[in-house]
Amino acid sequence: MKMITNVYFIRHSIRNTAIQNDMLAPLTNEGRLLADGLTALFKELQITAIYSSPYSRTLQTIQPTASLLKLPIIKIDDFRERRTVPCQNWEDHLKFLWTDFNLSWPGEESLMSVSNRVVAAFNTILSSETGDFIISSHGTALSVLFYALTDGQFTFEDWEKMAMPEVYVAQFESQRLLSFKKMSVN
Repeated sequence: MKMITNVYFIRHSIRNTAIQNDMLAPLTNEGRLLADGLTALFKELQITAIYSSPYSRTLQTIQPTASLLKLPIIKIDDFRERRTVPCQNWEDHLKFLWTDFNLSWPGEESLMSVSNRVVAAFNTILSSETGDFIISSHGTALSVLFYALTDGQFTFEDWEKMAMPEVYVAQFESQRLLSFKKMSVN
Protein backbone atom coordinates (compact mmCIF):
# COMPACT_ATOMS: atom_id res chain seq x y z
CA MET A 1 0.00 0.00 0.00
CA LYS A 2 1.40 3.38 -1.03
CA MET A 3 1.47 6.13 1.55
CA ILE A 4 -0.26 9.46 0.97
CA THR A 5 1.44 12.51 2.49
CA ASN A 6 -0.30 15.86 2.91
CA VAL A 7 1.97 18.89 3.02
CA TYR A 8 0.56 22.19 4.26
CA PHE A 9 2.38 25.31 3.09
CA ILE A 10 1.82 28.56 4.97
CA ARG A 11 2.84 31.96 3.72
CA HIS A 12 3.57 34.10 6.76
CA SER A 13 1.02 36.50 8.17
CA ILE A 14 1.17 40.32 7.98
CA ARG A 15 4.67 41.67 8.54
CA ASN A 16 5.48 44.81 10.50
CA THR A 17 7.12 46.88 7.75
CA ALA A 18 8.31 49.52 10.23
CA ILE A 19 11.09 47.09 11.17
CA GLN A 20 13.66 47.22 8.37
CA ASN A 21 15.72 44.17 9.40
CA ASP A 22 14.19 41.52 7.13
CA MET A 23 15.08 38.56 9.33
CA LEU A 24 13.85 40.16 12.56
CA ALA A 25 10.70 41.91 11.30
CA PRO A 26 7.80 40.60 13.42
CA LEU A 27 4.12 40.31 12.66
CA THR A 28 1.76 43.22 13.21
CA ASN A 29 -0.94 42.88 15.87
CA GLU A 30 -3.42 41.99 13.12
CA GLY A 31 -0.90 39.48 11.75
CA ARG A 32 -0.67 37.79 15.15
CA LEU A 33 -4.46 37.51 15.37
CA LEU A 34 -4.58 35.96 11.90
CA ALA A 35 -1.80 33.53 12.88
CA ASP A 36 -3.83 32.53 15.95
CA GLY A 37 -6.76 31.86 13.64
CA LEU A 38 -4.76 29.35 11.60
CA THR A 39 -4.91 26.87 14.48
CA ALA A 40 -8.51 26.04 13.54
CA LEU A 41 -7.30 24.58 10.23
CA PHE A 42 -4.91 22.15 11.88
CA LYS A 43 -6.45 21.15 15.23
CA GLU A 44 -8.14 18.00 13.85
CA LEU A 45 -5.32 16.97 11.49
CA GLN A 46 -2.58 14.45 12.20
CA ILE A 47 0.41 16.72 11.69
CA THR A 48 3.70 15.03 12.64
CA ALA A 49 6.22 17.82 11.97
CA ILE A 50 6.48 21.57 11.43
CA TYR A 51 9.25 23.24 9.42
CA SER A 52 9.85 26.96 9.07
CA SER A 53 12.09 29.63 7.68
CA PRO A 54 14.17 31.03 10.56
CA TYR A 55 12.71 34.54 10.04
CA SER A 56 10.67 36.00 12.91
CA ARG A 57 7.47 36.48 10.91
CA THR A 58 7.34 32.85 9.72
CA LEU A 59 8.06 31.53 13.21
CA GLN A 60 5.42 33.82 14.76
CA THR A 61 2.92 32.69 12.11
CA ILE A 62 3.31 29.00 12.90
CA GLN A 63 3.95 29.25 16.68
CA PRO A 64 0.27 29.16 17.76
CA THR A 65 -0.28 26.01 15.69
CA ALA A 66 2.92 24.40 16.97
CA SER A 67 1.85 25.13 20.54
CA LEU A 68 -1.62 23.68 19.97
CA LEU A 69 -0.18 20.52 18.37
CA LYS A 70 2.65 20.32 20.92
CA LEU A 71 5.24 20.06 18.15
CA PRO A 72 8.64 21.73 17.90
CA ILE A 73 9.35 24.07 14.98
CA ILE A 74 12.27 22.83 12.93
CA LYS A 75 14.08 25.80 11.39
CA ILE A 76 15.29 25.30 7.83
CA ASP A 77 17.53 28.09 6.58
CA ASP A 78 16.86 27.19 2.93
CA PHE A 79 13.20 28.26 3.41
CA ARG A 80 14.38 31.86 4.08
CA GLU A 81 13.33 34.96 2.16
CA ARG A 82 14.99 35.87 -1.13
CA ARG A 83 17.95 38.25 -0.80
CA THR A 84 16.91 41.49 -2.52
CA VAL A 85 18.21 44.97 -3.25
CA PRO A 86 16.19 48.19 -3.02
CA CYS A 87 14.34 49.16 -6.20
CA GLN A 88 11.67 51.73 -7.00
CA ASN A 89 9.02 49.44 -8.40
CA TRP A 90 9.54 46.14 -6.64
CA GLU A 91 6.49 44.36 -8.08
CA ASP A 92 7.40 45.23 -11.70
CA HIS A 93 10.95 44.08 -11.00
CA LEU A 94 9.75 40.76 -9.60
CA LYS A 95 7.43 40.29 -12.57
CA PHE A 96 10.44 40.83 -14.84
CA LEU A 97 12.44 38.24 -12.87
CA TRP A 98 9.65 35.70 -13.42
CA THR A 99 10.30 35.93 -17.20
CA ASP A 100 13.70 34.27 -16.65
CA PHE A 101 14.55 32.74 -13.27
CA ASN A 102 18.27 33.27 -13.96
CA LEU A 103 17.94 37.08 -14.01
CA SER A 104 18.99 39.20 -11.04
CA TRP A 105 20.49 42.55 -10.20
CA PRO A 106 23.91 42.73 -8.56
CA GLY A 107 23.59 41.83 -4.89
CA GLU A 108 20.23 40.08 -5.16
CA GLU A 109 19.37 36.42 -5.33
CA SER A 110 17.90 35.07 -8.58
CA LEU A 111 14.65 33.13 -8.52
CA MET A 112 16.64 30.13 -9.84
CA SER A 113 18.92 30.28 -6.81
CA VAL A 114 15.88 30.46 -4.51
CA SER A 115 14.23 27.60 -6.38
CA ASN A 116 17.33 25.42 -6.19
CA ARG A 117 17.66 25.74 -2.42
CA VAL A 118 13.94 25.57 -1.59
CA VAL A 119 13.20 22.59 -3.86
CA ALA A 120 16.24 20.68 -2.57
CA ALA A 121 15.26 21.29 1.07
CA PHE A 122 11.65 20.34 0.37
CA ASN A 123 12.61 17.12 -1.46
CA THR A 124 14.89 16.11 1.42
CA ILE A 125 12.04 16.56 3.91
CA LEU A 126 9.43 14.88 1.70
CA SER A 127 11.65 11.83 1.20
CA SER A 128 12.27 11.44 4.93
CA GLU A 129 8.92 12.34 6.56
CA THR A 130 6.49 9.54 7.27
CA GLY A 131 3.47 11.70 8.10
CA ASP A 132 1.72 14.93 7.19
CA PHE A 133 3.68 18.11 7.86
CA ILE A 134 3.63 21.92 7.66
CA ILE A 135 6.09 24.34 6.07
CA SER A 136 5.95 28.03 7.06
CA SER A 137 7.82 30.30 4.66
CA HIS A 138 7.69 33.37 2.42
CA GLY A 139 5.67 34.29 -0.67
CA THR A 140 8.54 34.21 -3.14
CA ALA A 141 10.19 31.09 -1.71
CA LEU A 142 6.88 29.21 -1.73
CA SER A 143 5.90 30.52 -5.17
CA VAL A 144 9.03 29.22 -6.87
CA LEU A 145 8.57 25.89 -5.04
CA PHE A 146 4.95 25.75 -6.25
CA TYR A 147 6.14 26.62 -9.77
CA ALA A 148 8.48 23.62 -9.64
CA LEU A 149 5.93 21.25 -8.08
CA THR A 150 3.20 22.16 -10.60
CA ASP A 151 5.46 22.14 -13.67
CA GLY A 152 4.98 25.86 -14.18
CA GLN A 153 1.24 25.99 -13.52
CA PHE A 154 1.75 28.27 -10.49
CA THR A 155 2.69 31.66 -11.98
CA PHE A 156 3.63 35.21 -11.06
CA GLU A 157 -0.08 36.08 -11.22
CA ASP A 158 -0.76 33.43 -8.57
CA TRP A 159 1.99 34.94 -6.40
CA GLU A 160 0.32 38.37 -6.78
CA LYS A 161 -2.93 36.92 -5.40
CA MET A 162 -1.31 35.38 -2.31
CA ALA A 163 -2.63 36.82 0.95
CA MET A 164 -0.89 37.05 4.31
CA PRO A 165 -1.35 34.47 5.66
CA GLU A 166 -2.18 31.99 2.91
CA VAL A 167 -2.37 28.20 3.17
CA TYR A 168 -1.97 25.61 0.42
CA VAL A 169 -2.13 21.83 0.64
CA ALA A 170 -0.37 19.39 -1.63
CA GLN A 171 -0.98 15.67 -1.58
CA PHE A 172 1.85 13.31 -2.52
CA GLU A 173 2.08 9.58 -3.11
CA SER A 174 5.64 8.25 -3.07
CA GLN A 175 6.93 11.79 -3.70
CA ARG A 176 4.65 12.20 -6.74
CA LEU A 177 2.29 15.19 -6.62
CA LEU A 178 -1.35 14.10 -6.74
CA SER A 179 -3.08 17.40 -6.00
CA PHE A 180 -2.35 20.99 -5.08
CA LYS A 181 -4.86 23.61 -3.92
CA LYS A 182 -5.32 26.75 -1.87
CA MET A 183 -7.18 26.25 1.40
CA SER A 184 -9.79 28.60 2.77
CA VAL A 185 -8.30 30.48 5.72
CA ASN A 186 -11.52 32.08 7.05
